[in-house]
Amino acid sequence: MDPDSSTYGEALPWRIRPGGVLLAMADGRHVKVLHVQAICDYMRTKVKEIFQFKIRKDEGKEEGVDVQAFVESLFTPEAFARAWEVMKQEALVRGKEGWDNIDCPVQLKKETWQEEESPEKVEGGC
Repeated sequence: MDPDSSTYGEALPWRIRPGGVLLAMADGRHVKVLHVQAICDYMRTKVKEIFQFKIRKDEGKEEGVDVQAFVESLFTPEAFARAWEVMKQEALVRGKEGWDNIDCPVQLKKETWQEEESPEKVEGGC
């Protein structure tokens, strides 16, 4: 995905009819429906952020910010783990079923969390 491409944002054939998708955990753990929903929600949110960033950049409001670096910063295990905690807390507050006993699909080593980057992290998270 190249945000600077002249075809960026255009519908590609696979976007219209994606067909089947296979998801598997590298560590062999079971992929749960809530994992898939969270990943799809995360991707949808982040793609929207990329489009908004690109518009601001084109308007000259994001001077000196590298588009590629911005995009890459959104799609890291740490970024997803932080977003997962927010999604989980919001789901629990709303009383959504299934979220109380589900772990983040991304398992991070404790030292990868940096408090200044993840103020929304809750105890017992990913």
